[in-house]
Amino acid sequence: MISKETIIKDLKDLGLQEGDCVFLNSDLLRVGYLNKTKKKTLEDWIDIFKVVLGEKGTLVLPSYTATFFIWKKNKNVIFDRNFPTYAGAFPSFLIGKEEAYRSTHPTHSCIAIGFDAKDITSKHTEENLSYSILGEIVKRNGKFLLLGTIDKNNAPQGMHYAQELLGYTKKSPYKYLLQTYYRKKNKVSLFTKKDIGGCSRGGYNLYGELVVNNKITFGKVGNAESALMQANETTELIKKKLRDKPTITQCDHKDCIDCYGSFYMNGLKIFPFYIKLIFSKIMTNGK
Repeated sequence: MISKETIIKDLKDLGLQEGDCVFLNSDLLRVGYLNKTKKKTLEDWIDIFKVVLGEKGTLVLPSYTATFFIWKKNKNVIFDRNFPTYAGAFPSFLIGKEEAYRSTHPTHSCIAIGFDAKDITSKHTEENLSYSILGEIVKRNGKFLLLGTIDKNNAPQGMHYAQELLGYTKKSPYKYLLQTYYRKKNKVSLFTKKDIGGCSRGGYNLYGELVVNNKITFGKVGNAESALMQANETTELIKKKLRDKPTITQCDHKDCIDCYGSFYMNGLKIFPFYIKLIFSKIMTNGK
């Protein structure tokens, strides 16, 4: 049976230690641990990480939020401390906990608990780039944990941060097209995204690089295939690979604007891509 104790052992066997600062992407249902209620199950997960990471450890999760296109403004989308996230049940649960701290970046906030939670999140505001908070994990010699999210929809966490460091996130076709409202000191302002991480579906192509360079450890946590990476080493390796070959993260969906409509990835090939895309939309709308 999968219990709190077996999960704690699995996480330690994977390489988590007391005092670690961890950035977590999770699909807890894949782990297979359930208590009597959803609330009790999520409370247990907080306890699990407190035991594994100890008093000096920190747990950080993405709590990203909705945006809208500039021509379709939505006055109901106003980011604040309690605004709902689409990033999953665990970060959603943590948003409601008083012990948790949430960064104030209007679209790519993160929620954290533990020793360095307040300091890490305080450095991620509307003035920072979307993934800069991962730099705080790197500075602390932290780790990236994929808990049940090794698939074709989730990239290794260092991917978007490496793209950001290389300046790629400022070259997205969606730059300046996505917005949200946000509340700061009881004043509501409009935020326009100037950097976009884009598609994650091709990130699985980076796993081979991590494996052959011994930068990733795989193991099961409960029923879930999981992986642990050293944040600084992973980021540097991915950054080098993306610098040499930006197209390595292209997904398999040939109509993906993020992957095939960006100039930094495709150069002049974007012109036939957009011509084909526009023609396809015209034909579809005409039917």
